[in-house]
Parts: sequence; structure tokens; C-alpha cells
Amino acid sequence: MKKNTTQWQNLFFERHLLLYRLLWILLFPLILSWTIYIAIKNGGVVYFKQRFGFGVKTYAKNNHNIWFHAASVGECNALMPLLQKFSKKNNIILTCNTPTAYNLMQQKLKNIGVCYYLPLDLIGPLESFIKKIQPTICIIFETEIWGNLSAVLNRKNIKYIYINGRLSKKTINANFIIKQSYQYSLQNCHYIFCRNNEDLKNFIKLGSPKNNTKVMGNLKYGFVAKKDNLTEIKFNKPVIAFVSTHEDEELQLGKIWQQNPDLHKYLLLIAPRYPHRADSIQTQLNNFDLNLKTRSKNEKIAENTHIYLADTLGELANWFHYAKIIIIGGSFITTRGGQNFTEAAGFNKPIICGPYMANFTEDVNFFKSQNAIIQCSNITDITNIIKNYEQNNKVFKTIGQNAYKIMQDNRHIIDEYYQAIQSIC
Repeated sequence: MKKNTTQWQNLFFERHLLLYRLLWILLFPLILSWTIYIAIKNGGVVYFKQRFGFGVKTYAKNNHNIWFHAASVGECNALMPLLQKFSKKNNIILTCNTPTAYNLMQQKLKNIGVCYYLPLDLIGPLESFIKKIQPTICIIFETEIWGNLSAVLNRKNIKYIYINGRLSKKTINANFIIKQSYQYSLQNCHYIFCRNNEDLKNFIKLGSPKNNTKVMGNLKYGFVAKKDNLTEIKFNKPVIAFVSTHEDEELQLGKIWQQNPDLHKYLLLIAPRYPHRADSIQTQLNNFDLNLKTRSKNEKIAENTHIYLADTLGELANWFHYAKIIIIGGSFITTRGGQNFTEAAGFNKPIICGPYMANFTEDVNFFKSQNAIIQCSNITDITNIIKNYEQNNKVFKTIGQNAYKIMQDNRHIIDEYYQAIQSIC
């Protein structure tokens, strides 16, 4: 049930939502500049138009338009099982924030639904977008809490819920104005389904009503690896896959590969988090005496190939499948907080992450407690880990099996989320 706030609470929250809107107005020149920058960089005209509510198909008003929102690639991938279930009887509209996610979802949603960019959190673009898609409900994944979006949905009497709810340290420690907009959003939504008890406590502390907030489990643990659409690729060496990498990480591991000829018996596959960085990555790696081939250029892997730059979208499943070891990017630099590794866990392979996994601390700790992941303290540790893999293959195989078991044991979560959402629609 939706929380009914008292009159003074409504006045209080409305006042701070007005301050939130004022903040948006003050920052608009910067926001507009950033939007233009992303459009020029890799989003294109579509990105710019849709961020302002244009370029969206008009839907008939009915009870079958379901709107899902997820920030970027990892979140969109985690939603796929739910999208597939709901698509059987509903029109699926997915929104995201990043060009990488948008481009990937154009491929994955071909027979399921459509994907748009979420409009900026401004009343006009949101009003226009929502008027066109006519959603029955808005289902928001994880930490995407937007004050104006909540206000427009409330004004139009459209239910909205948060699923797989988690709160980052940045959200919890937000300034007063932003925090009050969060409270407005949380107190006016219909339900908040959290990943775990820690998230539950954080949501309630931020202002979520206790009777609307419950633990449902981590939807990302329900991922089921699908191997029927894999591309057949011939690798002439065992593959070490370094996935979702960020700036400087490729350079760090490339240097290690250069300095350790013993590692050349393996092919280092690098799949950057943002494929548009491929040219700069190649420029950096060309400084080493290493033979590099690029996926997007259809370059064939030769006997003397050391590095394969997998700069394409939608092929992570291929790399997980062929890899002997999977290394998670974003975890060897201090600025990213890691990347989601649960999709990789569905492929029964040993997973390595670095020391900087702040955005996934609980997941890492849980997998470590189940001997299902290796966390190293420094990227230079990878050399010894790979050598240890050669000598203790059974140990590493067990680590991969433990990760896979976690995913298998949690497949029920998808059905539980589906049933819970169905009961609200």
C-alpha cells in the first residue's frame, strides 16, 4: 500500500523538492554541456533527443505497458530474465542512461520490447515521455532515485516500485537537498524490494516506510547462463579474459604480460567496459612488444598473438564461455568501485577481482565466504595466481563450481520477483 504522509510532511517534502528543482535549474548549463558531450562522443542525436523526451513512440493507453528502468549494462542484463517473462503478455519499455547499455539492449530486446534513454530529471521531458508511453507501472532497478520522476508519476497516479534495491555510500551520504528528494521518492513509492537486510536498514534509515520495504534477494544471483547463442571461435591458446576494464587497467596488465614471457602460453582477452575506447587502448598496448589483434576489425588470431582486444558489444557470454580464468575490471583502479561479476559466476569458471570492489562489497564477501571468488590485493598478484592455476587446477575448478552453485541455488529469485510485481500491476 502507498504511504499516506501527513499534511506537514507533504509541505516539508514539497519545499525541498522545490529546492531540488532549483538546484537542477542552477546546474542546467553544466548538465546540458555534459549531455551534448556524450551525444557527440558516442550517443549521437538519438541520445540528445531522448534525454529531452523526444523521439519516442506513442503507445495506446492500456493495462499492458510496463516500464522498467536500469542505469547501465550490468543492471540491464540482470533485468533480462524478468523482461522475458513479462513480455509474454505485456508491452515492455526499458529505459537506461548510457549509450553502451542502449546499444546492447537494441540487440537483446529485438523480440521483447523497446529501449529508450531515460529523460533528464526535468518536469517537461518526463511529462512528455510518460504521456507517450502510457505506463501501467514503473519498475526501477537498484539505486536510480529521481525526485522529479517520482513527482510526475505521483501526479499521474502511476505506481512505481524499486527492485533489487541497494543504496551506495554516495546516496546515503548525499547533501541535505538531494537526501530530501530521495525521501520524497521513497515515501511515495508503492514498494521497495531490497537485496538483503543491510540494504533494508539503509532504505528505512533514508526514509522508506517499514511496511512497504522488504527483502526479496539479489536479482543478479538469479542469472541463468545461456550457451545456445554463442559464437564459435577458434582460440589456439587457453584464454584469460579481462572483462569490463577501465582506463589504465589494460595498460597495467599489458605491462605484466610484457614482463612475464611465461604468460605468453595464454591469450589475454581484453573486453573494455566501453568499446569506444578501443583506439586509445590499442595505442597504449602498441608500446609493448606484444602482438595484438582486434575483434571489431575481424583480425585473425595467430600463433604469436598475445592480446585479443574484444571491442564489441553483446559478446561477454562468449568470453566467459571460452575463458579458463575470468578477471573482473574496474577493481584495479580506485575510481570505479568494481564491476558486477555475477553474470560471470554463471559460467562455472574461476573469477578474480582486485582490491577496489566498493560497489560490490557484500557480494564479494559472500562469494569469498563460499570460496567462490579470488580477491587479490594488487594486479601484480595475477602472475602468481595464473601460475598457481597451472599447478592446482582442481582448486580453481572448485572455486568456479562454487560460484556456479550460488547462481543455481538462487534461480528461484526471478520467479519470486515476477510474482511480487504481478501482484502490484
